[in-house]
Amino acid sequence: KPTQITRTALLEYRDALQSKPRQANYAMSVARLLFYWAEDREKFTGKNPARKPRRLKEGDGHRSWTDAEIEKYWTAHKGDDDRLLAAALGLFAGQRRGDVIRRNKTHWNGTEIVAVANKNGEQLWLHALPPLKALLDKIMPGRFMMLQRPDGKAFTERSFSAWFAEGRNAAGLPDDATFQGLRTTAAEVLSEFCSDAQLQAIFGWKTAKMAEHYRRRANKRSLALSGMKAWEERIAATNAKPPSD
Repeated sequence: KPTQITRTALLEYRDALQSKPRQANYAMSVARLLFYWAEDREKFTGKNPARKPRRLKEGDGHRSWTDAEIEKYWTAHKGDDDRLLAAALGLFAGQRRGDVIRRNKTHWNGTEIVAVANKNGEQLWLHALPPLKALLDKIMPGRFMMLQRPDGKAFTERSFSAWFAEGRNAAGLPDDATFQGLRTTAAEVLSEFCSDAQLQAIFGWKTAKMAEHYRRRANKRSLALSGMKAWEERIAATNAKPPSD
């Protein structure tokens, strides 16, 4: 019963999920809405025990792939056009999981992917870079869906995730090299030379908030690399030894 659920119990549940902060914050949001629903229907009175909890820090989300990881995946799946196309749609078109399982030949005009983002309905016009275009030109004449299960049936988001994880593991990549991480990689690379408006159009973001987020990430990476490079050059110029522990 709602009246038997205390704020202390909810916070203990949240704290038990600290290793999964996004899940913990989502659970508290759902709990808060459920109590508001119960209050509106006079099934609960009193203060909402899930009101305004301190949100756990979620970090920067899915990490980007390194160049070495991308090369390793491509090498491992050379000749497997479906697995290469899946990665190319994430890396070269910035597509989400919910997008790639829905893309079909009606979205491909030979040079562009023209579709709407499944998450928010934003219209997308995505010019196909050479690696992606080559795969689409090869695959699309013989099928309707861009991606499909090995048995020819359509993917669900769950089955696609499992299938992509199999390919990642077969390539010897770590578990945190996720499909969403390919989209992150694309966003970080493009944020170095695209305007906020261009990023919004490519990734289907409704506001500049996400564009600013990825630009900050790209700037931090660039500053860190340039700083360490300057140190390396100083060591080389002075023939100094690096500091020891």
